[in-house]
Amino acid sequence: MADSNATERAMSIGELARRAGVPVATIRTWEQRYDLPAPARSEGGHRRYGAEDLLRITAVRKLVDQGATVSAAAKRVGGQPSEDTPLPAPPVPLSAGLDAGALEAAYSATRALLRIRRPAQAVSILIRLVEELGGEVVDAAHAPPDALPLDLSFGEREPLLPVAEPFSVARLHLERVLPTVLDDARHMVLATRRLDAARDRGASRRA
Repeated sequence: MADSNATERAMSIGELARRAGVPVATIRTWEQRYDLPAPARSEGGHRRYGAEDLLRITAVRKLVDQGATVSAAAKRVGGQPSEDTPLPAPPVPLSAGLDAGALEAAYSATRALLRIRRPAQAVSILIRLVEELGGEVVDAAHAPPDALPLDLSFGEREPLLPVAEPFSVARLHLERVLPTVLDDARHMVLATRRLDAARDRGASRRA
């Protein structure tokens, strides 16, 4: 049977990036590292993409936005998707299935993130949150296969992944709470790095 994606690959990488909401440079990196997507080439040697390529890239972006690592998202989305390829489900309300202690831990972590001055502080807050929810944090290099694919390191150290027994209450709490708090942490880490960069530029101008 003919590959409908191959016969309809008319998008340039720029158009794919615009439709998927992913920078061109990021798509090229994903191609090199994860073979995702795998473009066809025009007679002139230009990359050409189709509808299934757009589905793959969009699915990876949504998983990453929800807290997954790019590697884990690429593995989940990889293969030969079609229009029936399931995309991530809508986020579950944070309070669903959580007890008061888990909600209080999430609230406290979020408040603490508002006061950070360095990215390393965000890492410490997330580690403490994982432990309060009943899990533990391990180096990604030594993590078990069922570790949650959520890197808590922000590049401050070797990748760190949360671990909890599958189907346990701790696992449920981590799956519900951590992606939301991790997203908040990313925003705060980015803000602190921008502030540090601005301070460095100001110091350079005064020197």
